[in-house]
Amino acid sequence: MMDPTASEQERAGAFTDRALELARAIWPEVAWRRAETLRLIGEQGGMPFSIGLLNAYQAAAAITDPDEIDALLMAFLHALPLDASALDVLELEAVRARIFPMLKPAASLEAVSASMADPDRRPVYRPWEAGLVIALVLDAPDNVTYLRQCDLARWGVDFDSLLELALENLEAASEGLPLKMSQSPDEDTPSAFIVIDSGDGYDATRILLPRQRDFLAEYLGPEYLVGIPNRDFLIAFTFDLARQFAPLIRDDARQRQYPLTGQILLVTPDGVEVWRGF
Repeated sequence: MMDPTASEQERAGAFTDRALELARAIWPEVAWRRAETLRLIGEQGGMPFSIGLLNAYQAAAAITDPDEIDALLMAFLHALPLDASALDVLELEAVRARIFPMLKPAASLEAVSASMADPDRRPVYRPWEAGLVIALVLDAPDNVTYLRQCDLARWGVDFDSLLELALENLEAASEGLPLKMSQSPDEDTPSAFIVIDSGDGYDATRILLPRQRDFLAEYLGPEYLVGIPNRDFLIAFTFDLARQFAPLIRDDARQRQYPLTGQILLVTPDGVEVWRGF
C-alpha cells in the first residue's frame, strides 16, 4: 500500500483509500466517504463527523509491510470514540458496572488523541508494558466507548479510582472463564501452556488481574511467560516453550484483528514486564 516509489501525494492518497475501505468494513452502519487526502467523513443518524488521518499516516511512515500498516490503521480506527457523545448525559452510577480496562497499542490512542482538537474529549489511558497502554472503556454488546478526560471531570473521579473499578468488573466477569490447558506427561520436562480465548474482547487484558496471574502460576510455576498478540487471545506458557511460541506470537500480532504486541511478557510474583530472554 505504501509504495516507496510513489510520490508523497500518491502514498497519502492510497493510505486514505485503504482507511476508507477498513472504516466501511468496521462500521457498515456508518455512511463513509473520502473528504480529501488524509480525511474521512462519516454520517450516522443524520449527524456528520470528520476523521483526520494525518497522525496515523505519520505513524505508518516508516512501515513497509502492508499487513503491518493495516494493523496500525485497524487499531487507530477501532480506538476512535464514535459513540462518545452518548456519554455526555450519563452519570457514573448508571454505567459503573459497564466500565472495563482494555489494553491498546500506545500508537493508536496517541494518534487518536493528537487528531482531536479538544483535549478534554481525548481518551484517557496509562502507559503499560510492550508499547501498550491501559484504556478505560464503557462496554456494550456490540462495541466499546472510550472514557475521556471530560467524563472523569464531570464525575469527579480520577483515573486510579476508575481503573480500580474497571479491574473489579473484569475480575467479576472472569469467574468461571473457560481455559484451554495442555501439560506434558514427561515429569522431567514439565512443559505446559494455558490459553484464554473467550472472545469477549478482554482476554489479553486479563493479564492485568493479579488473581488471574496467580491462578496461572498454580499450573506454570511462580514465573512464566505470556503472549498477548491480539485483543482476543492470551497464552501463558513455561520457559521451555519460548522458542516454539515466539514466532507464532509475532505472526499473530501482525496478521490478526485488534493487534497488541509480538513481544513476550514475563510474569513474576512482582508483576509483569517485557521478557528479555532472547
